[in-house]
Amino acid sequence: RLPIDRPAFRPSASAILLTAFLAYVGVQQVPDMLAGYSGSVGHNVGFTFGQLIAGFGAIVAAGYVLRGRSPYPFLAVGLLSAILTAILAVVTYNNPTPGPPFAGLISNGGTDARAVGSFFNPNYFGSFEAVVGVVALGLAMASRSRMLRVLLLITTGFMGLGMALSLSRGALVAFVGGLVALAVTRLRLRTAFLSGAALLAV
Repeated sequence: RLPIDRPAFRPSASAILLTAFLAYVGVQQVPDMLAGYSGSVGHNVGFTFGQLIAGFGAIVAAGYVLRGRSPYPFLAVGLLSAILTAILAVVTYNNPTPGPPFAGLISNGGTDARAVGSFFNPNYFGSFEAVVGVVALGLAMASRSRMLRVLLLITTGFMGLGMALSLSRGALVAFVGGLVALAVTRLRLRTAFLSGAALLAV
């Protein structure tokens, strides 16, 4: 784009929700920030908050740079990578020393009986599967093709299996949060409220 051809800033409901979440987490980590992120716990808090800010910036930048372009190639790559790592996680689940051809594809994070796939940390793996699973459900809700909806639902189920084997509570919270966001943005207000309340209760 030319410098004079800048896109207008029109925050959507999803952008407002994401910004509110960033502010919510930001307030919670202020004590550690004021303490200079000292100690191992403080260091982990600062490291994780930095990752969150980087991810938030990537989403905002992508929203501007890719505006007007088809999102489907990027979504397809994300779905494919999530499916492959879920398959890898299920095949190598509770097997710290898998043989070829999987040995060179996984990173043993030193956890027992938790799926990691190609990730080092089962929480990162579970969160990745949760996020892409919500994306797949959103695409299924918007798709007009019955075959594509069925394929996306099957894909979501398999990613859900990988997420469950990761035993990650954070991934479960991320998945439920994504489902609530889908309910708010895709369903009628009353249905969204009831669905969100049920999901939060679960």
